[in-house]
Order: sequence, then structure tokens, then C-alpha cells
Amino acid sequence: MALKGRQWPLPASATIQGLMSWAQRMQTLLIQGFARDFYTGNVQLTAGTTTTLSDNNLTPTSNVHFTPTNAAARALGIPAVTAKAMRSFTLTTASATGTETYDYTIFAIPAA
Repeated sequence: MALKGRQWPLPASATIQGLMSWAQRMQTLLIQGFARDFYTGNVQLTAGTTTTLSDNNLTPTSNVHFTPTNAAARALGIPAVTAKAMRSFTLTTASATGTETYDYTIFAIPAA
């Protein structure tokens, strides 16, 4: 990954902890690079396979990045965004128990 002319290679260690640490560093760098165009929040999944994420900063052209914040979320994995609308996204996962929590970052991307 290149950011402002610097290379940020994947870590040599292929452990889950190493990759999570790398992803969190990349998220921080991206946030710093797009400080005027991002918003943050957190979400707890509902039990089942879909959860609606509502946030006034969401648009159909936004990109959302998730970071698991508890063991249940790490075990389930990152939700897929399967539908986008103004102010809400639909998240789809394997069967969630309703205890999974994530921090998220919304990157506002202007419509073309």
C-alpha cells in the first residue's frame, strides 16, 4: 500500500494479531490522510444475518471500514456491506449472536 509516496508492506508475520495490528495502523494512516472526509462510530450487530447501520454521514458512495472490538466480532469476521442508501447500509454476516461490536470509519467519497 502506498500513502503519500511511502510504501507500507504487509507484515512479515502472517499471524492474525500481526495482520490486525497492520490493519489498525493502515486505518490510522488513512484517517490522518483524509481527516476532512471521514466520520467514525460503532455498531453492535443484531442476532441473525443482517444488521442495518444507520448514520447521518452515510451516502451511497461512502466506503466503510470495520474494526472488530470484541472477541465475538473477531471470531465472526468483518461484515459485508450488501446494500447502500442515504444514511444507512445493510450489513450481512454469518449468523451473528447479537453480541458482536465493531468500530467503523466512514470515508466520504463524492459522487462522480
